[in-house]
Formats: sequence, structure tokens, C-alpha cells
Amino acid sequence: MLGIIFTIIGTFIGAGFSSGKEVYLFFYKYGIYGLFGIIISSFFISLIVKKTLIIIAKNNIKNYNNFLDLIIKNYLIKNVIKKTINFFLLISFCVMISGFCEFLYQEFQVNKAITYIVILFFCFYIFKKNINVIERINKIFIPFFIIFVLIFFIKNINYNYYFIENNLLKKVNNFDLNFIFFIKALLYSNYNLLVVIPIISCFYKSLKNNNIKYITLFVGIIIFVLSFIIFCMLSQSNFLNIENISNYEMPIMCIVGKYGKLYRYVYSFIIAGSISTTAISSGFSFLKENTKNRVDYEKNILYLILGSIVSIRVGFSRAIEIAYPVFGIVGIIQSFYILKLHK
Repeated sequence: MLGIIFTIIGTFIGAGFSSGKEVYLFFYKYGIYGLFGIIISSFFISLIVKKTLIIIAKNNIKNYNNFLDLIIKNYLIKNVIKKTINFFLLISFCVMISGFCEFLYQEFQVNKAITYIVILFFCFYIFKKNINVIERINKIFIPFFIIFVLIFFIKNINYNYYFIENNLLKKVNNFDLNFIFFIKALLYSNYNLLVVIPIISCFYKSLKNNNIKYITLFVGIIIFVLSFIIFCMLSQSNFLNIENISNYEMPIMCIVGKYGKLYRYVYSFIIAGSISTTAISSGFSFLKENTKNRVDYEKNILYLILGSIVSIRVGFSRAIEIAYPVFGIVGIIQSFYILKLHK
């Protein structure tokens, strides 16, 4: 059970989340409404994960293609969604690679080409293994990430300033803030689910019906707590005299670095791990759903790695802000069919 929980969380937590960029773009910029957005997003992710696990367990679903065949009967819609999701998994892998390169360049001035080669060799090694390796990595990394952010939050966050910073007493009548935050929350949760659901389908052998409610409960709680903490950390930017936090590719690194080198180095490891786990999950799902035999699998690994070379030329925050919401719409369609199914 823990392996499934941590793998889902590890897939969810990528460069955008751990760096604070996603939380800023989808929640923090909307102030108090962003907190409501976090609640909505966490609940929705937990709900869809629960329904997906139930469908997989009851129908003995063995891969993502079988899952789509069950929930969507319309041939045209199913194939459009399938191709779009496969493309999204490819884009997600590329964005994580880009994020890894951006991170080491911003924080340690490491040449992007060198970083690119290192992370791809690591991914190549993992892709040659199986889902159990991904589980083991997440069972070590995710608890470390959770413990660190909790300790940092308890020791260093100025709670009073958080409430001042977000102007909780200020009346906001802007329609954009009162309504768009809800749309953003749905888009955010659903584009993440595009990566999460394919990896969930790999766990059909490990699922037991009596574990599903605990898996989804813990997934929802952990996502909410981590999102809330990142939100609060972002609220410290003005307090720490960090100007134009929105311009940073990795805003949380700037904030954590203000509390000392030790925090900065540890969080550097966390971001690197977050990027790696999501890249691996996205790449693994893409390979699994687009390969019919072992020979094709080996070839597709090379094609995936070579194709990701374009990612080094694109800043990952640009993809988060523009491309991901578009895929979020596709995710909403997928979620509709998941909720609609009564099996």
C-alpha cells in the first residue's frame, strides 16, 4: 500500500510543484482564493484516484489502454484522448528534463548540456528495469521530502505574516479572482491526473479493495498538506525581501536559501529527486503504452531520449503556464468518463 501511495505522490510532485512554480501559477497568485483552489484540487485528485483504483481492481485492468477501452466506448473520442495523453506523457517527460537542466543552471551554474546527458543516462537505466524499481525509489524519496518540508514549515514559517501577506480581510470583487481560481484548480488536478492514472494502471497486481480507501485518503491529505506548505513558503517572499518572485523558475529555492546553506542544499536534492520521479513515471507510462514487445521497447527508449532534446531549449515554466492547462481540458474529459462509469 505504501509503495502505491508514494509512487502516486512521486508522480504528482515534479519540477513545477517542488520548485513552487505550479503552486504560484495555479493558486498563490489568487491569494485566499488559491487556498480554496488547493482544497478543491486535492479533493478532486483523491476522488478520481479512488474511482480509478476501484475500476482497475473490479475489472482486472492490466494497462492504461485497457482502462480507456473500458471507460470510453466511443471510438473517435477514445482514440483522440489516447493519442493526446500519449503526447502529454512525452511532453511531461521533456518538461521534467528541461526543469532539471534549468534547476542546476540557476542554482549551481552547471552547463545544461552536461545535466541533460546525466539525467538521460539515469532515466535510461531505470527504463530498463520495471515498476518495482520506481516503487522502491519513491518509498525512499517521498517520505524524506514530506519530513523535510514539515520540519522547515514548523521551524521557519512566520504564520502571522502569511495572513497579512494574503490580505484575508481585504474585499476582493474581481470576477477573475472569484471564479477563475476554481477553473485553475480543475485544470491543475486534471493535467496531473493525465500522468498519475497511467502509472496507477501498472499496480493491478498489488491492489486490494480494502486498501483503496486508505490509499486515496492518504494521497489526498498528503497532496493538500504539501501544497499548503508550498503556498505558505511563497508568502514569505516579500518578508524576505525577494522581489518579483513570479520571475523565478524555481521560486522556492530562493526562499529556502534565505534560511541557510544547509536548507538550500537539502532542498536542491529534493527538487532533483522530484524532477526525476515524475520524469521516470511519465517516460515509463509512455513506453509501456506504446510498446508491444521487448525489441520495440528498447527502440522506444532511445527514441524517447533522443526526442527529448528539444526540451533543453524551452523553459519549463512556459510549458506549465501555456501547454499544461490545455492538457488539463483533456484530463477533465477523461475524469468525466471515469466518474460516469458505474462498474
